[in-house]
Amino acid sequence: MRRFLILLLSLVAVSAAEAQPRPPGGMANRYGPPPPQRGWFFFDLFAPRRPPPPPMDLQERPPSSRKSSSAPSTGRSGTGGAAGAAAARPPGSGEEAKPAMPASVPPPYEGDLMRIAEIMGALHYLRPLCGAPEGQRWRNEMQALIEAEAPAEDRKEKLTRGFNNGYVAFERSYRTCTPAANLAVQRYLAEGSKLAHEIVARYGN
Repeated sequence: MRRFLILLLSLVAVSAAEAQPRPPGGMANRYGPPPPQRGWFFFDLFAPRRPPPPPMDLQERPPSSRKSSSAPSTGRSGTGGAAGAAAARPPGSGEEAKPAMPASVPPPYEGDLMRIAEIMGALHYLRPLCGAPEGQRWRNEMQALIEAEAPAEDRKEKLTRGFNNGYVAFERSYRTCTPAANLAVQRYLAEGSKLAHEIVARYGN
C-alpha cells in the first residue's frame, strides 16, 4: 500500500539510539531546549473551508417603469402565481441549496490510523523539546498522510483532531525535557512503528 510508505518510513527511520536520553552536561542540557512555539496545529491548514456566502445585492433598484393598468387579466398562464413568485426570488436565497454530501465510509483500520495521528502529534511536540533537530518533520508527515488517506472532509477533520489532541496533551504536561518525556518518546516510536507495520501487513495488498 503505497500511501502508507511515507508514514511507515518516517516512523521507522528514527532509530532507538536517537530517542535515548542525552548525557547531562553543558548549559543547553542543564536547562533544556526552549519549548516549541504554540500554535503549530492543523486547524488553519486542514479545517474544512466553508464556501463564501453569496454576494448580496446592495444597489438600490430603480423603480419599475411599468404603469399599473386597470385592464382585465388576459388569463394566460405563467404570468403570476407560483411561477411569478419563483421568478422574483433573488439568487442565493437558499431555495436551490445543494444537498449535503454523505459522510465517507471509514476503512477497517480507522481506529489504528487515528491512534497514529495522536502519536505523531505527541512526537511533534516531544521530539524538538528533547533536542531532536527535526523542525516540522512530524507535522509535514501528518500533512502527507492526510492528503493521501483522507480526501473527505469528515475524515480529514478526525485525523486533524487526533494530531492536535496528541500535541496538546503533552504541551500541558511538559515544558522541559525530562526522563519521563524521553520515555514517552521511545514508547510512542515503538507503538507507532508497530501500528504502521500491522496496517501495511493486513491491508497493504
